[in-house]
Amino acid sequence: MRLDVLLQTRHNEHTRSHISHWIKQGRVTVNGKKLTKAGSKVEETDEIIVEEGEVYETSVTPIKMDLDIIFECDDYLVINKPRGLIVHPGDGTKGKATLVHGLMYYTQSLSSSNGVDRPGIVHRLDKDTSGVMIVAKNDIFHAFLSKQIQDREVKKEYRAIVHKNPQDGEIIAPVGRNMRNRQKMCVMEGGKYAKTLVSNISFDPEYNVSFLEVEIITGRTHQIRVHLSSIHFPVIGDIVYGDAKMNKLFAQKFGVKHQLLHAYKYSFHDKDGVLQSFSAEPKEALLQKGENNPLFEF
Repeated sequence: MRLDVLLQTRHNEHTRSHISHWIKQGRVTVNGKKLTKAGSKVEETDEIIVEEGEVYETSVTPIKMDLDIIFECDDYLVINKPRGLIVHPGDGTKGKATLVHGLMYYTQSLSSSNGVDRPGIVHRLDKDTSGVMIVAKNDIFHAFLSKQIQDREVKKEYRAIVHKNPQDGEIIAPVGRNMRNRQKMCVMEGGKYAKTLVSNISFDPEYNVSFLEVEIITGRTHQIRVHLSSIHFPVIGDIVYGDAKMNKLFAQKFGVKHQLLHAYKYSFHDKDGVLQSFSAEPKEALLQKGENNPLFEF
């Protein structure tokens, strides 16, 4: 049996790529001999010792950032991600600072389950979406929260400003990658199941826009933006799926430069089974629910 396969049966809270990384770093000994190849042949009766941990090598250089940290404990960080910040390195991000760069400067306690260039990252937000993110500080909590996300036991609540006046309801439509433009997603036959709940909180007839509270049951790429655009209620400021004329109007009247979408609240259960809910007010007045909002009445 392969060494990485056997180890995954014994350490199923970790991904196979994470276990392979342990092996490459020389953290695994078999019958007293250190093995560094994941495909090494072993027997179930072999004495295998693993030096677990979250130390990893990465090409990401820590960068000092002014992170908006809402809460911190031994297992996780809760941050309010600013609009315009990419979450982690990837294609097209060379030379750009990401949230991961800032996290690595702030702490060395980050999970490594999602790969060496994505330490701590359990879930993501689009570059131009602001709001609450949970960052895992160790691999045990990473696996614990990932399981809740997979089982759809977390609650993810957003605020959005959209064109026109949608009714309360749910959007159930499969989402997949656009075959004509691989950078975009779309509602398509054969896509992945996706469900979005929409509540219209306030409507402004002068500009023909609505203030929505949105909950996503699934977590597909660009899900809220794609779902709302597919039924002709695009998010204001969205240059990919939005209405160009409305975007220009709101840029001129209100200085809107990005999509008006904010991850307002994230709820999950901690390892003791206690429900934890964290929220963050958006910086844009248009997305604030109160007297400071220049358009909407509540």
